Order: sequence, then structure tokens, then C-alpha cells
Amino acid sequence: MTIPFFTYLVSIAVFITSLLWIVKLMGYNFILTLPGFFYVHFVVFIFFGSPVFFLLKGATNFQYIIATHLVMLIFPLGIAIMNKLMKIDYQLAFTSYMQEPVIDQQWRNQFLFLYLAILGIALSVTFLYYSKLEIIPFNFMINNIMGDINIVDLAKLRESSTTTFKLGKLHRYKYFMAQLIPFLVVLALLKSKLTKKNVWRLLFFILAVFAMYRSISDLQKKPLLDFIILLFTASWIFRGKINWKQVGILIGASFGILSLMYIYIMGLTNRPFLVLLEGISSRLFLGQTSPLFYYFSLFPSSHDFLHGASLPNPAGIFQFEHF
Repeated sequence: MTIPFFTYLVSIAVFITSLLWIVKLMGYNFILTLPGFFYVHFVVFIFFGSPVFFLLKGATNFQYIIATHLVMLIFPLGIAIMNKLMKIDYQLAFTSYMQEPVIDQQWRNQFLFLYLAILGIALSVTFLYYSKLEIIPFNFMINNIMGDINIVDLAKLRESSTTTFKLGKLHRYKYFMAQLIPFLVVLALLKSKLTKKNVWRLLFFILAVFAMYRSISDLQKKPLLDFIILLFTASWIFRGKINWKQVGILIGASFGILSLMYIYIMGLTNRPFLVLLEGISSRLFLGQTSPLFYYFSLFPSSHDFLHGASLPNPAGIFQFEHF
């Protein structure tokens, strides 16, 4: 039995065992829970790519491959232990909770006024951020989409709007742009389903379109996908169950959006489809698991443990320097 065959065989066995265990503990709607959301993210971004990356790097970093597979088993084991300690049936409790109707207790106009006030603040901060950019990267790409798009110029614009943004603290803007606006969109979605007022439907439509634009305005790929997933998740929570047909639609839409982004943003216009597919798959399944591989390669053999220095240090309020 070869090492690659054995590695993939063990990975498949661990994945099937873990998934069946999770479904037994939490039910088929486990994705709508915080543990389930974490589990899906770990599986997609860390676990799926771990056997591939392990083999690509010579099949020598056993700490890495063992750790990724142990998490798949320890995670449901922890839930099972907590169920025993708390003496609850998590699946039954969650299923009963999801079957309860959503009740709107803020049906008066006072909530709308408060909503519009908070929305005004969020939009003001967003437009202030845009005003400090020389040009919005997405606008630049659209204006030049029929001609030759310079990928280097796009990369510089993206960098100036994110990592090298110096006209204020970027994370402070993101509190309003990346967190508050999507939250307000979800509120408008729920209110549009709970009330008969067209104002909420109009607010939801306009805000959803604007939030999508804001998510892609700096040419980052993940925020737009995160926002679309958020809308689907909010709709499923309101329904009380996952619509598995919509899961297929979500996967197809995500792949289509990623394809368009890679074609126009990453400069893969004239590349074969297999190259495009390889780029998307590599980013999706290897982009997050590779840092974990190098973590096990570097620490502590090549570098001492960071002891928290890898954590964010906003405004330098902590004593350590950010690693």
C-alpha cells in the first residue's frame, strides 16, 4: 500500500466518521449552529486540503496531518461529552427551537426610525472611506473591462485600499462597512418577511445590492461570498431548516462568482478552464491549510512559540509587538 493511497484512505474514513457523528449529535441542520458553522469552515478550508498539501510537501510533517485529523474526531467528541455533562439532547433541543415561529416585537415605526438612523451612520462612514481613496478599485476595473486591464495596477489599487490604507484606522471603518451593513441587511430581510410593509422590501433590495458592491469594491473575493452565504443562512434560520436545493444553488453561484473574479481580477482571461479551476481549488482548499502546515514546521524547531504575539494588537494597546 503506497503512502498517498493510505493517506487518502485514512482521510476519507475520518471524514465520513466525523460527519456521521456530527449529524447524529446535532441533526441535519447542524450548519445553522455556531459549532456547525465552525465545523464546515474547518472541513472546507483546513481538512480537505491537508492530505494533498501533506503529500505535496514530501509526507514528512506528521504533526500537521495528525492534528488536522484529530480535530475532526475531537470536535464531535467534545459535543458528545457536553451533552452527557449537561444532560441534554442537543439535536432534539435545537430541532424544537428551530420549529418555533419568529415573532416580531418591534412592529411600530419607532424601530424603523432607529434603523434608519443607524443605517445613516454606517453609510456615512462608508462614503467617508470611499472619499479617501483616489479611485475605487472595482470602479477602475469596470471602466477598463473592455480594454486591457493592467493586473499590476489593480493589485496596487487593492493594496492601497486595504493593507497600506493610511488615511485612518482601516479596522474602524470595517466595523461599519463589513459588520454593521450586512447586519442591517439581515434585519431588513427578516422584517420584510415578517411585515407587509413595502418599505422593508425596498430597503432590503437596495441595501443588499449596495452591500454586494461594497464587498467587492476593494477587489477582495471572500467578503462577497461571505455576504451571500450570510443571506442564505439567515433565510434558512427563518424557515427553520436548510433548503438543500438552495445549497446547490449557493455552491454553483459561489463557483460562478469566483470564476468571474479570477478571470477579471487575477488576469486569467485567456487561460484554459483547467487552469482557472486549479487556481480556485488551490485558493479554496490550500490557501488556509498551508499556514497551519508551516506553523508545525517552524514552531518550536525554527522559532520559539509566539506566546500571543500573532494575535491582533489594535492601536498597540498590548505590550507585545505584533508578529
